[in-house]
Amino acid sequence: MTALSHVMLDLETLGTGDGAAIVQIGAVRFDPWAGDGLVSAPAAAFCESIRLDSVGLGTIDGPTVAWWLGQEREAQDSVLLNENRTTMVAALDRFDHWIREESVEFVWADSPNFDLRLLRQAFGRQGMPWPFTHRQERCHRTLKWQGRELLGLKEPERTGTKHHALVDAYHQAQVAVRILREMKS
Repeated sequence: MTALSHVMLDLETLGTGDGAAIVQIGAVRFDPWAGDGLVSAPAAAFCESIRLDSVGLGTIDGPTVAWWLGQEREAQDSVLLNENRTTMVAALDRFDHWIREESVEFVWADSPNFDLRLLRQAFGRQGMPWPFTHRQERCHRTLKWQGRELLGLKEPERTGTKHHALVDAYHQAQVAVRILREMKS
């Protein structure tokens, strides 16, 4: 597999504040400068749904649970009712292993102040080291703003289930590839 230097991360949570419960981690490796920028190989994608009874899950808040109950059934099923859910520690261990398989230059999130912060807190609750440095963290939300406001680009059509961490990560990576390429040219 070709070494990819970028990872797009997305979380699904049951809260919006510090220590919010993470119920799904999705990530995709991409290289904005090669081919179509995205990789279809299974090893280029990571997705784990987390059991609600996991030790160190985090804080669950009522308004976010109510919001989830108003989402499409496919999203609810993939995040909350997925039969293949695992423990938080197992999900973080697998993510850490997946990240370390190849060098990562940048990790993107929309926004790092939410997704990366919550994931870092989850690693801390489990006593696990954070696999990134602050120099690697990039803000997809800022990149989208630059693409829209400075370059006049429109976001591509979404496909797949909204609020599924892997589907969202793929979509965000597609947007990032398009904007980065346009900025470079």
